[in-house]
Amino acid sequence: MKPRPRNLKDDPYSEFAEFYDLFHERFGEFQDGSIEVFFRDLFESRGVHRVLDCACGTAQHLPLFCSLGCEVVGSDISDAMLARARGNLASRGLGVSLVKADFRELHRHFADPFDAVVCLGTSLPHLLERSDVVKMLENTRRVLRPKGPLVISQGISDRTVREKPLLIPVITGRDFSRVFGMEYGARSVKIHVLDMIHTEKGQESRQYGFEYQILLQDDYRRLLDEAGYRDIEFFADYRATPYSKQTSDRMIVVALG
Repeated sequence: MKPRPRNLKDDPYSEFAEFYDLFHERFGEFQDGSIEVFFRDLFESRGVHRVLDCACGTAQHLPLFCSLGCEVVGSDISDAMLARARGNLASRGLGVSLVKADFRELHRHFADPFDAVVCLGTSLPHLLERSDVVKMLENTRRVLRPKGPLVISQGISDRTVREKPLLIPVITGRDFSRVFGMEYGARSVKIHVLDMIHTEKGQESRQYGFEYQILLQDDYRRLLDEAGYRDIEFFADYRATPYSKQTSDRMIVVALG
């Protein structure tokens, strides 16, 4: 499968943004309330009052941080995702500051430090060079107050790369389905996304493609240490289940700047 070419060179999310929210709505991340408890406990224990979501996408997580009483700022490099984010926030009556920014250059956009920075939804692995990952991590640390937490989440785990599933059905619904086709390389994974929209008139399909650098637990330990982070913790989910290389399907990383 190949991504549709229109505008994707400049903004790979230009067409994907329209259906991005359907993935989050049905993925279950917000269903059991564990994500709210996770961030409430983390923010209260670390005295977090001002938070930056540096890959905010369509603003799926920003309302949660607002509900926790935080001053919230969102940034993203994609114009399409930010446009969708503005609409999502307006529909909730939330006035959150949104900034177009490359998360490797956050210091150019933000002068006042944040108490916490989050980078969720497999955003960091979009960077395909290790040097760019270190640059991003160093930049998040530059905009963090001392010992402020950085939270990273991704859907690629040690188990994923070891077992190498070729097809991952993400959503199967009456009106919308999504399947990931996985193509594994030595240093990266190409994910081919097939969306199928089911209507009374028939079925429409759309295809997109993304490439992610393979970043596993040991990689994060080395890269975060190189960027100056300490007290690194790994979880398998927002219930704070300890991460396992053998059984975990996702990874959540918390490190202190």
